Amino acid sequence: MTLIEKIQVDGTNVSFYNGIDIDRVISHPKDGSSGFIFCFIDNWIKEVKKWERESKIDSVLVGKKYRKFQSKNLENNYVAIYQLEGTEPGKLFEIIKDKVLNKNFPEHPWIPISGIDKGAWKIVNSKVSNWIYNLMKVMKHLMRYEGYTSKERVDDILDKISKYGMQSLTTLEKDFLDAHKSGQEEEYHDKLAKSETENTFEDDNGHFKFEFDSCEDYGDEVHYLGTLYVPDLVWPNGKTIEGRLEGRIVVYSNGQISPDFYSIETDKTTGDHYDVFEFCNGLEYELDSFIDYVVSELDQKD
Repeated sequence: MTLIEKIQVDGTNVSFYNGIDIDRVISHPKDGSSGFIFCFIDNWIKEVKKWERESKIDSVLVGKKYRKFQSKNLENNYVAIYQLEGTEPGKLFEIIKDKVLNKNFPEHPWIPISGIDKGAWKIVNSKVSNWIYNLMKVMKHLMRYEGYTSKERVDDILDKISKYGMQSLTTLEKDFLDAHKSGQEEEYHDKLAKSETENTFEDDNGHFKFEFDSCEDYGDEVHYLGTLYVPDLVWPNGKTIEGRLEGRIVVYSNGQISPDFYSIETDKTTGDHYDVFEFCNGLEYELDSFIDYVVSELDQKD
């Protein structure tokens, strides 16, 4: 656990570390007396297994009681842990540091985004205070294409065609496939990477992806048009409706946000389209948080 930098915000210490000492983090004061700590780790599961292994060794060698890790021990308003999985912490550190300096650090309880094993933590309470959650999405959005090869892109596009058909491809994706045939795929791969970094947003749990297409401003409403990918809708009889939806995110002047998306595939019996909430039953909070994140990014871009 190596200190990267220590700063002060409104008289409160905020420390950034590369790596983690789980015992030290568990014992970090929950009353704020020692400020906030951010830890950047490579893999959360490995860190927990390492900690449990050392605890087991101590129990054998020095007679200490063996302890199994419990996630509740890290429920601390003043601790944040980020899993990098091979990515250098520098970029994430600079972005978080900037957010902390400019917005200060809200005091809200930390919980895992999707289980302790994910190793990515967020702040919960009001949507307004959820900027750390959004920040994690931003980092996934930024890092998605670092080291992403043209060969991997070909595989992903072929998977997309297999699942949703040729009509699901964007113009740039079609251009990339054409360029691949002529050996010019790298040029279009770079174009696609730039476009996707600006216009494609993904949920780090794999539930949602939004491909932004265009914006319509009606004065009292702003509409962000695009394609939303959600989990497939599976009925009890086994019938499946693919989770590719078209529509818009509607942002009202009072700040209310409404996802207005319907399935491209229709019910073969009734001809009806299914709305986004039929697909996301049980994932309403995750959907709301994801849509908030997309809007916050598109607002900044505008």
